[in-house]
Amino acid sequence: MRSSLSTIKSLVYATIVRPQGLLNDESSRNDVKLSNLIFILWAVLGSIEASIEDFVEYYFITFPIYILLFFGILKYILPVIYQSVGRIWKGNSSIVEMRMAVALSLVPQIIFSPILLTTLVFWDEFSTSNRGLSYLVNLWSFILLILYIKKVQGFSNQLAILNVVLPALVGVVLVYLLVSLT
Repeated sequence: MRSSLSTIKSLVYATIVRPQGLLNDESSRNDVKLSNLIFILWAVLGSIEASIEDFVEYYFITFPIYILLFFGILKYILPVIYQSVGRIWKGNSSIVEMRMAVALSLVPQIIFSPILLTTLVFWDEFSTSNRGLSYLVNLWSFILLILYIKKVQGFSNQLAILNVVLPALVGVVLVYLLVSLT
């Protein structure tokens, strides 16, 4: 228990103070248990927030659906997409390393979820500041995702940004086409 707690403390500290230092050694790149823990925490906290925001009266129905969607998309779909797109530019990450990069980018959202949930539930009049904090945390996670993809793929800053943005643009175009066809 002591080592798990110290690992979490050092992870939070490194995410806040020195995110570039993470993923330097082989063991941290392939820590499947830690990445699973991060994915599960993020899926549960994100599901609670999404359920409260959208479907208060159907909370017990939507909560497990959100958990499965969040966990499945983040753990299995996004890392494969990022790894596949990165192969275009000769990226050299394994799927386990890519999952760890995606998981570590979620740490700021896990850290600030209790604050965001508290303001969402108890202080509805502070929803504007809640939205602002949420944007900052999401931006922080996005920047960390780019840093970690850069590290595990062995890319420059520009290729790492392209590795993240290109799949997002393709997704937006696909959604637009699907919506416009219906």
